[in-house]
Amino acid sequence: MQAIRPIRGRRSYRVGVLSRWVIGGVLLATMVGCTQATNAPNGPPTPPRATHKASPTPTPTPKAKPRPRHVALPDDCSLLLTRATIGRALGKPLAGRTIYIKGLAQPNIGRTGRTTCRYGVGGKSVPVEADVSGYTTAADAAARVKVTIRVEKSAGATATSTTVGTTPATMLIGKQGSVIVYATSNRTAAVTLGAGVGGAKVATVLKTLAASMDANLP
Repeated sequence: MQAIRPIRGRRSYRVGVLSRWVIGGVLLATMVGCTQATNAPNGPPTPPRATHKASPTPTPTPKAKPRPRHVALPDDCSLLLTRATIGRALGKPLAGRTIYIKGLAQPNIGRTGRTTCRYGVGGKSVPVEADVSGYTTAADAAARVKVTIRVEKSAGATATSTTVGTTPATMLIGKQGSVIVYATSNRTAAVTLGAGVGGAKVATVLKTLAASMDANLP
């Protein structure tokens, strides 16, 4: 009787097949797991971060420059001084003509206008002159007063501080004529007497006429 030999290789074959099944299953599970991990959402979506825009810096509005106060200039000499007022100040009636002169603006010195009135004019003689000028600023007006003082002093006039009402003024007494001049805000005013007019009372006459003119100004 022939002995039955065990069949070798079948067990190895089964083990090999089983190993391939196990390894295949592990690989399949790994692939499924990877696929799910790839497709699965990573928690709730993060809302978009609000972007804060800085408010634009407002552009400052440039301040308007203050407009100069308009200086009203009279268009008639009787609105500055009357002949009767001048006659009383001089102590005698005033002869001659009255001449009105409208001065033009001079931007280079800030002057906006000028009124000049000459009283008692006979030939080249001008016994009394009244002058009112408007300027762009008070500084311009003050500068013109200083110019008048400098010119009169250079011609030999003696300067004295005085007032017209409560306004500081300067009186300049000279041989070729005398003047009282002052500034209020952006306006200048002056009264001039010709050489020898007023005599020894020239200072009193100037102050009287300047006060009368100032009272008539708006």
